[in-house]
Amino acid sequence: MARQKRSINRRRRKRRGAKIFWTIVTFLIVAGAIIGSLTVFLKVGHIEVSGNTYYTAEQIIKSSGIEVGNNLFGVNKFESIERIEKEYPYIETVKITRKLPDTFLFDVIERKPCGYVVTSDGNWIVDAKGFLLERVEGEGTLSGAKIIAEEPLVTPFAGGEVNWATAGKKDAMVTLLAELSNHELLDAVSEINLSAVYSMQFKYEDRITVILGANEELPKKLNMLSAVLPELAPTDRGKLNLSNLGEARFTPERVVYDEK
Repeated sequence: MARQKRSINRRRRKRRGAKIFWTIVTFLIVAGAIIGSLTVFLKVGHIEVSGNTYYTAEQIIKSSGIEVGNNLFGVNKFESIERIEKEYPYIETVKITRKLPDTFLFDVIERKPCGYVVTSDGNWIVDAKGFLLERVEGEGTLSGAKIIAEEPLVTPFAGGEVNWATAGKKDAMVTLLAELSNHELLDAVSEINLSAVYSMQFKYEDRITVILGANEELPKKLNMLSAVLPELAPTDRGKLNLSNLGEARFTPERVVYDEK
């Protein structure tokens, strides 16, 4: 009798397990059908671009390869991002997201020019991370720090990184630009001279030549500069030597008067 009861219980458990299994399978099939129908019928109706100033929304959308009418989930947005960032040097990153029911959102972050590298065949606009943005003739329309290296760039191209044959020169430039930006001094720098990486210098407000020496302890040297500048008069001109850490020496510019 007990054996017969156990057999009945086993059959009941099997039937209950089979019912649960087929319920789950049915749910997954129905859910898959719903999701599949949505991905088939959801089409791109709108594409919105934000954060762009150097390129138009139309240019960016065209380069992405995404068009109104495309399947919303059939687009490989990572390939689109790669194409956009490769084609447009001023774009640092672009984020593409889907917004149901029919919209793609392009969020653009652009590179900010901070100066230009002087070369024999033109001037290259650069950002603070050392990326080349574009080559321009002449200096009339340029802004930011004039960067002098006294040697040609190695295979420069828009979107590529600054590169010189002299070891350490690029790193010295990027580090200096970053520290000037951190100390909120970059906008006041009119010229940076990297002709010799062991004797870096820059011109502050077109009146004070700041001598940094080697590319070492730049944060501390610029901290010294920030402490010294308030002690100088707005009309002071000359050289400020910070190459010896812990010592700031200002040499005023000699004024020569014409005797008539």
